[in-house]
Amino acid sequence: MTDPMIRLGRFRTQVQQYDPVEVILKCAAVSHYMDKNDKTLLQEPFTDSVAGFPRTQFAMVTHHGLAATVRTAIRNYHWARGGSVSAKDIMALANNWNNVEDPFLGSGIMTLIRVAYEQFPYQDQLVDLIPRYLMILTETKPHTPALDVPGVFHSKTGLGIEEFMKIGLAFYSGSLVSPSFARGFLEGTKVEKLKPLLAPEKIDAFLRVAAADFPTFRDLCLREEKEAPEAGKWTFNSLVSRPVVILPDGRFCVPIPRLLVHRITKGIYYDMVEALDTDAHHPFTDWFGHAFEEYGGIVLQTALGESNVYPEPAYGSPEKHGPDWTVLGQDIGLAMEFRSSRLPKMVRTTTQRDEVMNSVRRGLAQTVRRLPAKIRDILDGRAGLSASGVTELVPAVVTLEEWYPGALIADLVRAELSKEGVVAGRFQLMSIRDLEWLATWAQREHPAVVLRDKLSDPALDDLSVSQYLRKRADEKGLSFPRRVLKDRASAFFDEIIGSDGQGDHIEPQ
Repeated sequence: MTDPMIRLGRFRTQVQQYDPVEVILKCAAVSHYMDKNDKTLLQEPFTDSVAGFPRTQFAMVTHHGLAATVRTAIRNYHWARGGSVSAKDIMALANNWNNVEDPFLGSGIMTLIRVAYEQFPYQDQLVDLIPRYLMILTETKPHTPALDVPGVFHSKTGLGIEEFMKIGLAFYSGSLVSPSFARGFLEGTKVEKLKPLLAPEKIDAFLRVAAADFPTFRDLCLREEKEAPEAGKWTFNSLVSRPVVILPDGRFCVPIPRLLVHRITKGIYYDMVEALDTDAHHPFTDWFGHAFEEYGGIVLQTALGESNVYPEPAYGSPEKHGPDWTVLGQDIGLAMEFRSSRLPKMVRTTTQRDEVMNSVRRGLAQTVRRLPAKIRDILDGRAGLSASGVTELVPAVVTLEEWYPGALIADLVRAELSKEGVVAGRFQLMSIRDLEWLATWAQREHPAVVLRDKLSDPALDDLSVSQYLRKRADEKGLSFPRRVLKDRASAFFDEIIGSDGQGDHIEPQ
């Protein structure tokens, strides 16, 4: 559908003509349908006529468009006129969100970054989020700063980290059964291992941090708009932090099920930042950076063996430090740095160029600048690693969350370094999800060979590592082997559903 651009106020008026509860339930049904059919974009045909001749247009329905429709319905529920809404109406509204006018917040690449951060996170694959964050938060052992992360989380929420994830998955399972469900669906579970987790006090603790009724959700929306009054359609959607909606009659609805999986994984990071970090001190972000680096080593060593993967070496006088992780093969290897930093929420919302560049400089550019010298020290033997026979190390920076859009961010890094007279050369910027898939593909080919081939062709820069691996697999006629995190994921879900086969829908799509 190629509708003209509309004002944000007009979009709100379109939404509030309908019963907000029906809007939310229909959005939940459409979002679930898309997940069930492995779609992040649904093209729905609409037929009308021009001058008496029929024509067919297509509504472009996305999860982020549905999420915006839900936010608007609850934000304006006081003024809703209560009309009945169909699934077709919902699809039209989600499509119309694509046509809401952008506020003028700067043009060019900043608009591209805003669009990417609004849309791309809704396209994430969900299956590895739980084992990834569970391992980072509960199985890594950073020595400094010394923090009891599970203990702090329990003190803040009344739940353990695993409990929080498992209760969230019970809500997720409910959302796959029906667009709305009563509390009794959870408390009356027949899955024995879930019964202690779904006691009333546990459910209440979960709801306090992951759910909101209409008045609370509306207040959160208005607070976000007050913090960024110029943001317009780019205002942060509170459905990200409160993905469970408590309907007026007390039933629960998870309008965008994938956001619930984000909340019980990625969302824990922000819970801990709020609990521990202050303006002057950042103990949790420091801890998490070390934990993320350790997790990267676990992934690499699981795939390639401990004897081929080396942690950061300290050497020389004055003391120098090598890459966070080095992978050595017969003649080629990898030099990898791990960074858990990401664009802050307000920077993603407004994308002021100076703030974006400050984040790129602090989070990525200085890391890339130091990599060539670290690689030389390894190849020359000064770093003390057994690199005999290795003639090339492919440089890579691994981030917790993808920096969108990746090729553009890499160009910004190069531009920033060029101001210092540094030629960055070719390097691979990749997310931890990319690394997990690269480690999985290591059963077919050495990761260094794969990245070398990708970097050798600038035409491939617009592809993420995951996308390139799919392309490479198709070209070679090879299937993907068993995922590197599959065993850890299976163990987690077995703890919930056991071996009796109950709860088959609980694993994220």
